[in-house]
Amino acid sequence: MVTPSLVKQYVYCPTLPWLEVRVGRLEPPTPSMESAILTADEKEEIAREAGIPPPYRVEIPLEYPRLRLRGVIDLVAGPHGRRGYWIMEAKKHPRRPRASKHFQAQLLAYALLATKTLGPVYRATLYIGGTTRTLEINQRHLQTAEKLVKKTLKIVEEEEPPLTRQPPQKCMYCFYRKLCPNANPHL
Repeated sequence: MVTPSLVKQYVYCPTLPWLEVRVGRLEPPTPSMESAILTADEKEEIAREAGIPPPYRVEIPLEYPRLRLRGVIDLVAGPHGRRGYWIMEAKKHPRRPRASKHFQAQLLAYALLATKTLGPVYRATLYIGGTTRTLEINQRHLQTAEKLVKKTLKIVEEEEPPLTRQPPQKCMYCFYRKLCPNANPHL
């Protein structure tokens, strides 16, 4: 099974999900990771501020075996009549704008997971450190998410890690850089 978090890692660097699945999640929580945990009340407050209509359910575990996808969605609102559900993924700390592509991929994977298990998702909001971005979910978004899930699954099932080239600044702070065959070609 893959998670939307592994899809996020795949978009950031295709080697990360392979390392995480094959080597194991070795990265201990840093103080900033621990301080980034949002409570259920904080998630609901963010949803209200973003204009997401209740009812809310927080930290909803879902699994869709057919795609081998599972995850825990930060917040699911609805259903709202025929439109369906509005979901939210929340990150407490701000990020650089260029860093949001992989978080958007994670959000789309959650939208796909919720659509396949709960019903149609019509909107998805990504909250990152005070900034929100809301997408009107369409079929193209769901197709993109499904392709990313399948690519991530393929990567983690391979015996050998994917060969990729990343900008050095991306690898500089990566916890897995000492284990990465792309950073250390002699491994």
